[in-house]
Amino acid sequence: MFDRLFAQVRPFHKYIIGAAWFFVGFSLLNLVWVVGSKLGSPAGPTALYQTIVGDETYRAIGLSYSGVIGMMWAMLQGGVIFTAAAATILPWRITDKQRRIAHVVLCNWAGLWTLNLMWLTSLDHRIDSYAQAAIMGLLFGCTTYRAACGWSGKKRLDSTVPSDDEPAFVEQEVQLKIADHDPLAAEDIGTSERMREIPSYELPAAPGTPTSAWARWVRATRTLAQSGFKRSKPLAQAGVGKIRGAGRRVSNYLRAHGVLPRPNRSTAA
Repeated sequence: MFDRLFAQVRPFHKYIIGAAWFFVGFSLLNLVWVVGSKLGSPAGPTALYQTIVGDETYRAIGLSYSGVIGMMWAMLQGGVIFTAAAATILPWRITDKQRRIAHVVLCNWAGLWTLNLMWLTSLDHRIDSYAQAAIMGLLFGCTTYRAACGWSGKKRLDSTVPSDDEPAFVEQEVQLKIADHDPLAAEDIGTSERMREIPSYELPAAPGTPTSAWARWVRATRTLAQSGFKRSKPLAQAGVGKIRGAGRRVSNYLRAHGVLPRPNRSTAA
């Protein structure tokens, strides 16, 4: 059932995933704005969404922040959402349970925004409120779709979802026709059309290789440092060249205006 549903929306897969990430970034920026506004003057309520009906003000539940406690609440929300978003894409070995918890947190966060906008829309009945509620509903659906794609360890996000026009997957046996003293021809090997490259972090570790979290962190840090050194070396050389050129231009300018003595270029006869 779900595979058929994923196949229907597969042409829009990257747009849906992008919309889900847009909501994560947009909500985090809003929380940063709340914390920044509270640093100057913590007193007074600050709400991400509110509406005024008659003489009464209605603020979004769970998205309103008042005083120092409200600032701490916004910081806590931002930390939880950032951690959950990072846990869904970390290249290190995250268990299925941890990944699912992170997706559930993001879905509940999007649901909180959606329910609040629907509630405020039901109070003021304004066109812009209807538009915001509709857009937030779409973003909630995109977040749920992304959670469904990354729910299992198979990682449907790696474009492993079958489509209706693709033939059913049938395991094909690799047949090798090797004649006596004849070389193996490439056309004699039958392979599957569903073959894909396995990411490096999914490959089993070699015998004797440390598999602890500390050892993986040390390996990743060393690889990152080596890569950064190789990439920064030509940039440093280019920067040194530019500094030397600027120094020569300054020296020539000072010599032209008599600040520095001109070099003696005369040669002995």
